[in-house]
Amino acid sequence: MTLTNKAKLPLPLVIACEDRGFVSQGSDLSGSAVFQPARLIALSKGSRRGEIEEDVTERIWALFGQAVHEILRRSAISGDPKVRALVNAIEALVTLTDALPVEQLELYGAISDLVGELRNYLACLPRDPSPIRVFAEERWERDILGWRVACRVDHLALDEELGALTDYKTVAAYPIKEYLETGEPKPEWVAQVNVQHYLAPDAIRDEITRLGKLQIVALIRDWRLSEKRKDGEGYPPYQVHRVELPMWGVEKTHAYLLERVALHQAAQAPGAPLPLCTVEERWEKPTKWAVVKTKKSLKNHETREAAEQHATRLGYRVEIRPGEVTRCELYCPVRQICEQGQAAVQAMRTAIAAAVPAGEA
Repeated sequence: MTLTNKAKLPLPLVIACEDRGFVSQGSDLSGSAVFQPARLIALSKGSRRGEIEEDVTERIWALFGQAVHEILRRSAISGDPKVRALVNAIEALVTLTDALPVEQLELYGAISDLVGELRNYLACLPRDPSPIRVFAEERWERDILGWRVACRVDHLALDEELGALTDYKTVAAYPIKEYLETGEPKPEWVAQVNVQHYLAPDAIRDEITRLGKLQIVALIRDWRLSEKRKDGEGYPPYQVHRVELPMWGVEKTHAYLLERVALHQAAQAPGAPLPLCTVEERWEKPTKWAVVKTKKSLKNHETREAAEQHATRLGYRVEIRPGEVTRCELYCPVRQICEQGQAAVQAMRTAIAAAVPAGEA
């Protein structure tokens, strides 16, 4: 991976963007990579990863997210001096393990075991409603099919009224608008936080199960008061929105992890053919034909013929809504070396060109 600086941004900003935050050193798969396409993860670790270029400007929102996480981490530590000291000691040990070179795996394992014992002890401390017991930026990991799967948890408060296992996200307004419309959180959010729950040490996992609360706290980076006034209840009421997530339970999450880890292992096996990403994983949207009076579409149709029949009855016009392979074209970090993604993007462009007569292009 080569990081470029096409906008000639200042060096401190470039250095900050080089830091990718949590890395799953000492483990085989991160909790956030579990639900990512197996092809994407395999390519990002493969022999051609050095061919990938990414610009500093593409990491700015990730930098915002890291800054938010760091500020919230500082605010999350318990007010009890003894608890705070123990949390700080655990964090120092985790930082040490993250910095260890790969050659020192034996030392890494010993320190990880110590961290696990300390976390279990922390979780077993007598319950005291004041102060609330809090865990912030905790590293949790477990063995799945011979692989170490690790995550770093944003925030866990063990409190009956306000407690929850929380993941903070800096997001656009769109996924929250979608959640308000459907009541369904993004599947990857549900998977990620349930995986975090599963990876917790036994004593902490039992506490989270008893608490029964998982959530995303979304900080909306493009929230607009004018949009709120225009869209009303269809728009997030505040710049931050809490999304409650269903708890799968240990057995369901274990089965999910077995399936996903097996997919990743098969994709990364030496000499194995890469799996293909699904339509859903490519975020592919088909071309639609819209019946339009002014600017807003009255209805989108699958075919031009159906749209024209509808528009003729109403005296409206028809406009194409071009399809898109969104992830492959714009957001996939391995799009520069992924033959499937490049072919899918080209096929979509060809299909759109063929769908529009030359005189209308």
